[in-house]
Amino acid sequence: MAIFLALGGLSCGHCIKSVTKAIEAISGENSAEVTLNYAKINSDKDPQLFIDAITVADFKAQLATPSFELELDGLNCGHCIKSVSKALSAVENMEVFDVDLKKARIYGNAKPEDVVKAIVDAGFNARLARLV
Repeated sequence: MAIFLALGGLSCGHCIKSVTKAIEAISGENSAEVTLNYAKINSDKDPQLFIDAITVADFKAQLATPSFELELDGLNCGHCIKSVSKALSAVENMEVFDVDLKKARIYGNAKPEDVVKAIVDAGFNARLARLV
């Protein structure tokens, strides 16, 4: 299960390392992707544990809401999810995302049309389901 947190007060790589260290002290090594604005944590623990740890490290954190969601079609397996994930990683202004066989949740400032194009270029179908 992935937990997505919106972060505040980070300004550099050192800040990212501090937040990553706080998260991994709770969830284990290599369980988090942290940017200046978001954290994606692979854990089934209570999100409040991570929010509290980040706050103790002198940063802000709260549960994140996706910037937008896409409905996906044509994905059949984990390999398809990896293909879409690889395509999304190359999109300009992409922060973090969550992909399953039916939906993609995008966090950050990537443009919906750029995200849809990347997925279509990867051989799958996508349409905007919800813009937040």
